[in-house]
Amino acid sequence: MKELGKRIKNILIPLLIIFFIVFVSNPLKMKIGIQNSFSVMIFHIIYSNLPEGFSVIAITPFEAIMVDVKLSLLISLIIIMPWILLQISLFVGPALYSYERRLLILSIIPVIMFFIAGFLFAASLIIPLMFKFADTLDISMGILPTVSASSFVLTIFIIEFSMGLSFEIPMFMLSLTYLGVINSKQIKNNWRYGIAGSFVIALIISPGATGGFVETLIGLIISGLYFLGYAFSVKAEKWKVKNNENMDV
Repeated sequence: MKELGKRIKNILIPLLIIFFIVFVSNPLKMKIGIQNSFSVMIFHIIYSNLPEGFSVIAITPFEAIMVDVKLSLLISLIIIMPWILLQISLFVGPALYSYERRLLILSIIPVIMFFIAGFLFAASLIIPLMFKFADTLDISMGILPTVSASSFVLTIFIIEFSMGLSFEIPMFMLSLTYLGVINSKQIKNNWRYGIAGSFVIALIISPGATGGFVETLIGLIISGLYFLGYAFSVKAEKWKVKNNENMDV
């Protein structure tokens, strides 16, 4: 517990410092005005996901400040992510064999790549389709399509981070197989549950927001990731056998 507390402290203190720098002492805010700050530029990027005619509004006078806080926290997490992964590696590293530590280090890049792939998939396809559907429905009902700034940012990041985490399924299955928690035979035999779980995740990420079209698409993508995880699991078992043979030698 002492080591865990140390690693958590090593993450939280730099995170708070970076957040303070981004939110309060952002050089761009100080030199060329708050309208050109990192958080505002990020907001304009995600705002481009909205269909033409969809408006973002501030319901309360201080809503823009809350949006700035959320975006600054996101930027801080992105900046410190390599440090977080390093601290996790240092925490679990002493309990691993040397070849397991090498595997842990080698898995960092694939983990980041899978997360980015899920993040981009959500940003480029899911979110535009969801807001397009909402825009079309609002217009057909004679409702002005608007969304509060805080709700808009929260919705965007929940969907994108959920998809980013969903794309980690293959790496998660590889890790559990390598640790001996599950095996490839179990994954293969329970493929029906894997597909069912994929569509449950799809409904949680986007619960009926587009009449089932995007939900089905997400479910199929995650199902594909499940079978990719099976292939990773088979590979992990081969790695483990090979490493055990090397240790015996």
